[in-house]
Amino acid sequence: MKKCSYLANRGDGTYLFIHDFDGLNWGKVSKLKVGEGDNFKGWSWHNSTASYIARLDGDTNLYIRTFDGVTFGKHKEIKVAKNDNWRGWSWDGKTASYIAEMGGVTNLYTRSFDGETFGTPKEIKVSGSDNWKAWCWDGKTASYVAEIESGIKLFIRTFDGTNFGPYQELFVPSSGMRGWNWQ
Repeated sequence: MKKCSYLANRGDGTYLFIHDFDGLNWGKVSKLKVGEGDNFKGWSWHNSTASYIARLDGDTNLYIRTFDGVTFGKHKEIKVAKNDNWRGWSWDGKTASYIAEMGGVTNLYTRSFDGETFGTPKEIKVSGSDNWKAWCWDGKTASYVAEIESGIKLFIRTFDGTNFGPYQELFVPSSGMRGWNWQ
């Protein structure tokens, strides 16, 4: 069974949840407190590298650090924005993709990223509203959390970097999601 991980705010802080998840069924879960506030905007975990977006002291920053599922290593910090528009982040070590809201419109950006330098972004409008909450893409399958009329849902669908395929809609095991990863 594959693993998913996500950040969620619980009122007393932000926690990282790691679940067994096969795309339909939620399995065993572990939980780790990772912060006191509600500053996280995106989360990705690939192999032994965790990367996440957080808003601190007026800046939106990308943090990259080792992570073995229990313990985080020292972090590298990269300032990515002055605004608070980021809604999701995914990085496989070569390609970064993220969701950002600008003026009520949500866009998906994909670009090369080597851990130091970003390439030129490709932009795709994905929503005319600010309802996307979290994002993950493994190069073939996109999974994201969005708030729709019936509540907060997880959507899983094929994505080739340009076009989305049909979607599967599932319930979200946690409200207050701030980041999502499934690979």
